[in-house]
Amino acid sequence: SSGRSSGTSGYKVEMIGKNVTFEPSSLRIKKNGSGEVAFKAEEGYEITDVLVDGKSVGTVKDYSFKDVKEKHSIEVKTEKVDEKTWSKATNDMVSVLNEAKEADLIPTSFKNKDFTKAATREEYAEISVKLYEKLSGSTAKAGKNNPFADTDNPEVLKAFKVGITKGTSETTFDPTQNITREQTSTMLTRTLTKSKVDTTIDMDKLTKLADDEKVSEWAKDSVYYTDSQELLERYKDNTFDVKGTISVEEAIELSVKCVNTFKK
Repeated sequence: SSGRSSGTSGYKVEMIGKNVTFEPSSLRIKKNGSGEVAFKAEEGYEITDVLVDGKSVGTVKDYSFKDVKEKHSIEVKTEKVDEKTWSKATNDMVSVLNEAKEADLIPTSFKNKDFTKAATREEYAEISVKLYEKLSGSTAKAGKNNPFADTDNPEVLKAFKVGITKGTSETTFDPTQNITREQTSTMLTRTLTKSKVDTTIDMDKLTKLADDEKVSEWAKDSVYYTDSQELLERYKDNTFDVKGTISVEEAIELSVKCVNTFKK
């Protein structure tokens, strides 16, 4: 037995939250036992934070208590979904963002973001984690160790643990730096690979980019892969513009394209 019991023995897990459904709706866990609670925001609401014993664990959909020795509380904070979420988005991107939201591809922290600005490395790591979770059906978890001196963003650490990003050095991630197009290609290709998509390419069959010599060695396969798959692709003049930037909304559009292409 999992040590879960709904009787009156054991430690109670207090569940707090408005406009949210808990499954199971009440839970007691035997001493040293374990138990899981899942929760879902009601129609028209979204989860903005989850607190376990008063401490945030992020916007998770469920939580497991293990080796229980006392009573616990879980509080799910929700807010009304604002229909005008995309105040700062390009008009022809609104439908893409709506589709992305429907598919749960937009990080919760992007609530009032300017989607037209260049995406940072941190923002793209967060977008990548969402895409990985959607395509793989797994929940990304941050590792115990944080190698980076310049960020403790749990989403970046999840991306690192999954193998989507390696950082800009052994100890730096450069979270606020705008992500370049070749870095985007690389993170995107790794996200797909980790989601069990076959990303191998035959270089001989591909048309060389006009700025091929500017593509970093570590990014070459990824750049040609995302180009050949019409995800992040070359411009009309046959250049890739490796050091160029990508907007937040374009980055999210890549996720939508991937889900539409690869989601089984």
